[in-house]
Amino acid sequence: DSDLVHAITRALFDDRNRETLVTANANGRHVNPNAAVQGVPILLHPGAELFYFEKGILER
Repeated sequence: DSDLVHAITRALFDDRNRETLVTANANGRHVNPNAAVQGVPILLHPGAELFYFEKGILER
């Protein structure tokens, strides 16, 4: 479901969730939306793709 994937992607990269992410796993500090789409050899899910378009990370 595109709405669900969009919401999950948005929550993953929301600054308000950063502390929780880093507390759960120290590598969470490296998670950022710009790096997440670099070198991805497959198509993104439409819900995730919408998030990256909204943030200006991807262009149509």
